Amino acid sequence: MAAPPYKRTLTYEEFESYAKEIYGVSERLRDGWELRSMQPTKDSKKTAFLVKKCTKLIGNESTGSDLEDARELKEELQWGGASVGDYCDPADAIQIQNDPASFSISHPRTVHLEYHVLYSLSYAVPVLYFTASYDSGKQLPLEDTWHHLVSRVHSSGETDGWAQVTQQEHPLLGRPFYHVHPCHTAEVMAHAEGRKNGVTSPQQPLQNADDDDGTSLESRDLNYLLTWLSTFGPLVGLGMPLAYAELLAVDSSS
Repeated sequence: MAAPPYKRTLTYEEFESYAKEIYGVSERLRDGWELRSMQPTKDSKKTAFLVKKCTKLIGNESTGSDLEDARELKEELQWGGASVGDYCDPADAIQIQNDPASFSISHPRTVHLEYHVLYSLSYAVPVLYFTASYDSGKQLPLEDTWHHLVSRVHSSGETDGWAQVTQQEHPLLGRPFYHVHPCHTAEVMAHAEGRKNGVTSPQQPLQNADDDDGTSLESRDLNYLLTWLSTFGPLVGLGMPLAYAELLAVDSSS
């Protein structure tokens, strides 16, 4: 009988600690993450969660007006009207800054996204909630959300079906959000952290694997949320700059 897959979960206290680290680095990078807290009921404790509001341009073919829009975006980035953190994918901002012509797209539409990172008590993992709307304020229907934010990665087979985007009521706000279902998050994170730290067997508990220097991974200061966001964020249009890993590595070594 095969052993059950190792699951990498975390406690709420760990989640809150990692969220504070992400927020601290975001403040230094001006990347736009907010750390909020809400009290679900009058008898419960406040719950911390991360929020990021950003924009994404969608389209396919180029037109003359698209190039002009890209140039205007470049000027906003250069003169302070916008920052890299205003864009959901940092690669978009970099491409606009370096070469607006390469960022030309057909019938450009701005999509405003709001991402919330919450802790799931049921699964003991983070959950990514998000909303997407056009300039008019109209929400993207699920079909358009899949087409513009999810379908390219999911259709490639890379996710192997574990990234299920569905609509659900936000547990703190009580209104509809899309979310990446957390049912396979713990297994995916075991693989992700295992690859990151040289664990060859996904069923080998990370806390029992040793580093080259003989220290256990349990004692190493890993930011679970950064690994998780870097794994799940791109599936729904959210990128995480490499600077997060670099700054957190410096902080943990000092």
